[in-house]
Parts: sequence; C-alpha cells; structure tokens
Amino acid sequence: MIKNTEMVDFKVFHDKWGHLVPVEENQTIPFEIRRVYYIFGVEQGVRRGFHSHKELRQALICVHGEVKILVKTTEEEETVLLNDPSKALLIGPMVWREMYDFSADAVLLVLASEHYDEEDYIRDYAAYEREAGKWLQEMQETKKTCWKQLASTSVRIPFSTVERMHQSIRREMTDKFLEVYDKGWFVSGEEVRLFEEEFAAANGARYAVGTGNGLDALYLAMRALGIGAGDEVLVPSNTFIATALAVSYTGAVPVLVDPDPDTYTMGEAGLAESVTSRTKAVVPVHLYGQTAQMDAVMEFARRHHLFVIEDCAQAHGALYKGKNAGTFGDAGCFSFYPGKNLGALGDGGIVITNDQSLAEKIRSLGNYGSTQKYEHTCQGINSRLDELQAAFLRIKLRRLEQYQDERNEIAQKYLTRIHNEKICLPKIGKERTHVWHIFAVMCKERDRLRAYLNELGIDTVCHYPIAIAAQQAYKTCGLKLTDFAAYSAAHELSLPLYIGMTEEETDAVIRAVNAFT
Repeated sequence: MIKNTEMVDFKVFHDKWGHLVPVEENQTIPFEIRRVYYIFGVEQGVRRGFHSHKELRQALICVHGEVKILVKTTEEEETVLLNDPSKALLIGPMVWREMYDFSADAVLLVLASEHYDEEDYIRDYAAYEREAGKWLQEMQETKKTCWKQLASTSVRIPFSTVERMHQSIRREMTDKFLEVYDKGWFVSGEEVRLFEEEFAAANGARYAVGTGNGLDALYLAMRALGIGAGDEVLVPSNTFIATALAVSYTGAVPVLVDPDPDTYTMGEAGLAESVTSRTKAVVPVHLYGQTAQMDAVMEFARRHHLFVIEDCAQAHGALYKGKNAGTFGDAGCFSFYPGKNLGALGDGGIVITNDQSLAEKIRSLGNYGSTQKYEHTCQGINSRLDELQAAFLRIKLRRLEQYQDERNEIAQKYLTRIHNEKICLPKIGKERTHVWHIFAVMCKERDRLRAYLNELGIDTVCHYPIAIAAQQAYKTCGLKLTDFAAYSAAHELSLPLYIGMTEEETDAVIRAVNAFT
C-alpha cells in the first residue's frame, strides 16, 4: 500500500443466523468516528472523488457490490478493488482519491474522523500537488528533527524508573528504615498492622491482610473461599500469568476468556461463553490501571452463584462509578512489586475484603495455617508482609493521590497529542478512573515501532508478548488461545510513563511516535 493508506481486515462472526462484522472506533478503526455516510446508485461510467483532505481520515467499506478506488500521492499511486464487506481501506491526510467502476448494486460506506468541513478539502489537483509537497517536506523535516534531537544524545528515556520518586522521599525512607531497625521487630509488627488499617481505609474496605506478594494474595483468597480441585475459574486471556498460576496452585483449572476489546478488561460477553457447571469463581483483572466492567461482572457472578476475586495488581486507587477497585467482589488482591503505582522496596501484597471471617482465614493460611502459635488448623503457607516493607509503603501511601495525578497528566498528553493513524490509543471505559500503571497502545507494526523507538533511545515494553495459553508452562493443559489474547500479544506496546518523567522526555516520546511511518 502507498503511504498513509492501509487495508484492514475485520473479524467476522459466523453462526446459523448469518455473519456479523463489528466496526469499532479506536479499535478496528484507528480513530474516533464523527461522521458516517454512504454512496449508492452511481451510474456506470461515473467517476467521483477527485479530492484530498488536509487533516481528515477515512475508512471506506464496500458493504455491497464492488468499486475501485485510486489512491495516490505525489510519489506513488495504487488502485484498490473493494468488494468484501469485511475489509476497509483506511485513507489518511494528503492522499488523493478517485472512485470509479461502481457496480450497479454498489453501496460504499464511509467513516470519517471529523465532521464535514469544506476548508479541509483540496479539490484541484495542481493545488494538491503543491500542498502535498509542502506537507511531505514538513513530515520529513519533523522526522529528521526528531531523530537528530534524540539520536544525538546518549541519555535514554527509560520505560519505567523509581529513582526520581525515591530521591524525593530519600530522607523519610532512610529515617523509617533506622526506626524499624532499632525496634528489632521485623515480621507481623506494628507497621504491618498500621499499614493494613490505612490501606483498607484508603480503599473503603473493612479489612486488609498483608501477604508476601501479589500472587500469594490471589492464591490465599482463593484457598480461603474453598476453591480447589474439580473447580473452574474464569480468568481474562490477556493478563499476566500470575492470575492463572494462582488458580492452578489451588488445584482448580483456569478458563481463559476474551475481554472487552475497547478497554482490554473483562465484560459479560466473554464470561457468558465460558461458564459451566464446574465454574466456581471469576477473576476480573483491572488491567493497565483501569477497572473491569464491574456492574456486568457482579451481575453475572450473582446469576451463576460465583465468587469474585478482583486482581488489582495494576490498579491501586482505580475507581468504577466512584467505588475503589477491590471492593466489589469477595476479595481484592494487590501487588506491591516495586514497579507498581504503589510499590515497596522489595515484594509484597495485600488482600482487602469486607468479610471478617474471610480475612481471618486468609491471615491463618498465610501464617502456616495458624492463629495461635504452634497450633495449626490447616495446611497453610508462609506469606506475610514484613515490617520494613509495610513501613515504606505507609510513606508512599500518603503520596499515592499525588502520584496518580502526575501519571494522569502524562497520560493525557499522550492521549491528546499523539496523532498517528498507525497507533491505536487506549480507551477509557464509561464511569472509570484510570490510574495509568501502563500506557498501552496497539500497533499492527508493533515490532518495527519498538525497534524504531529503541534506536531513538526510548525504551518500551510488550505486555504480554506470549499469551498464557501459548506459554510452555501451560502447553499440556489444553488452554484455549483466544482471539484477543493472540491479537494483543502481537500488537501491544507500552510507552514510558513514570513519576518524575520530565516534560522534555514526554514531548520526545510524542514527537517520535508521531514521526513513525
């Protein structure tokens, strides 16, 4: 295809009732759709179009019949035959187009990124050549400038770092270390008790139980709810493997379900297709910093009498309809891995719940199955949040809202200033507050984009390039590789976002992404 054009294949759903093709803005169509129109009844021999747009982007779909589209720039041209309603021709700015050879039954659907504006049209080809030449030169200069500014420096932009955040609280953290050190009490002490109380209160929960890490938090919650051999647990197909491992450790079977393709989080559609008589629980993962569609998840769980264990490892402080992640289901499980929005200086985790009995079971299971020293009522494990990490986390918890504001400011710059039709930006679900643990974009040329950014000194990460079902660890378990998990594994790329990220660094990432061709 010529520059600024692309063919897109839509997913087609087949059943006994026929075919269905979903077309979604910022997903299958890489822009917001502000205008829709269709062309039909074009007589034989009529040729139309003969224009370019300065800013407008379009997707052309021949939903019936066929039509030929000539697209060209000042450097190249191509003729595309549209005759398949499951395909779209994407046309970006400054591409001349002509439409001809309409079949008698042709219906051409056009999805546009902006409302009609005559000022955006270039209808004279000589004027188009002049404007396109200037535009192409400006794009090339922008790219050259970007490369010069970034490639000339040895300073890299990391994907993530805690250095700058920790520098600002260094004195407070070292003072707290010495305080705990001098007390000589390092496990299950006052700092843990206070942090549990403070974290529960900050999230609107009654109880919190510290654990050794986020995986243990999930496992202990499931164990305490009685999940075990013979049970099935519904898990998003595009999450980190820890969610599935927690299920496997109980002896139950993880069942992978596709998420909502707009938000990458769990919704009812994928659940309804996967529930069986053996299903015992559902684990919505609040992925990348955004909650799942919890109204739908909770209604589904009530209808099928399922436990709900929320995986909140990436969603500290995220809200759904004003309510904190982790407080909808039976339990909410968090990780304090150093790179999280609320991270320790080592590993750690916590479970929050409003069920006192459940909290006591989790605490016992994480303490060798004991509530009284040397008395063990069940076979538990050793998984406790230590004093030092709790003390550090108390300091950071007081600043979490400030940190969230800073992350959101960076994310909003990305959302409003990245304009590249090859890049699909994240979409925020209705009535949700995103905390931007990860700024995940989708790009069909993900690997080329990543190599390009790396060459410019910009570090990125793929979350997660090998789907759970494709992992060697689950090779013999018969897990289904779902459509979205495969798509996300091949197309997701996470851009740098961290506390202390400078305006210059943010601008550099935006320039580089916009210059990608």
